[in-house]
Amino acid sequence: MGSLRSLPMLLMVAALALGAGMGCFLDEIDKSMELYPGQAAKTKAKEAAKAEAAAKNKAGASSDPSGPSWWETARTIGPELRDETITGCALGGRTEFMRRDNCLARGGRPE
Repeated sequence: MGSLRSLPMLLMVAALALGAGMGCFLDEIDKSMELYPGQAAKTKAKEAAKAEAAAKNKAGASSDPSGPSWWETARTIGPELRDETITGCALGGRTEFMRRDNCLARGGRPE
């Protein structure tokens, strides 16, 4: 009976050890990727690009929104694609924007 009481404690200790071991394993993978020859060149190039961008920003290159800082966070080159199904809807003396079918269903007049 005594061994059954210690079983949950033993399982908890094993789970903690396994969790700690996995963290160490992932750290080792990260360290080995830094030493990988192809990765080292990429890391150096990224660091050089960041240093160059920081130098331009520090020197006051330009403060317009399309400057280097904007390009680092941009996800698209142009404006988002328009949703052609959205239209203006004259509804009760005001204009709301919604899908044409919804406008008609609410008794509005699509513009």
